[in-house]
Amino acid sequence: MRTTPESLGAKSRRQPHTDLDARGEVTSPVGQPLARVDGPLKVRGKARFAAEVPFRNLAYASLVCSTIAKGRIASIDSTEAKSAPGVLLVLTHENAPKLAAPSVFPQGAAASTLTPK
Repeated sequence: MRTTPESLGAKSRRQPHTDLDARGEVTSPVGQPLARVDGPLKVRGKARFAAEVPFRNLAYASLVCSTIAKGRIASIDSTEAKSAPGVLLVLTHENAPKLAAPSVFPQGAAASTLTPK
């Protein structure tokens, strides 16, 4: 036999479940298993994911990195990439937008509000 506070005579602090229908069955989805409507489609490979939805005029990006670890880039010749059919932009350090310096504290916050007491 399992010992519980109720079996020792203590009053339970838990409130009785109030989401019951006329037959006394639970009507709340909280704590109840829910059927996965997309489960059978995913198992059969027929589910459609957001990445598979086609969009008109969608542009893709491709990142080209150095093939030499810890190597230094002496120069970038992007003329061939710019002239390739369908290329919209070749982004390098020369034409990339400048990033703003990160602020140490959110605007209006003081250091004393962010330190633990």
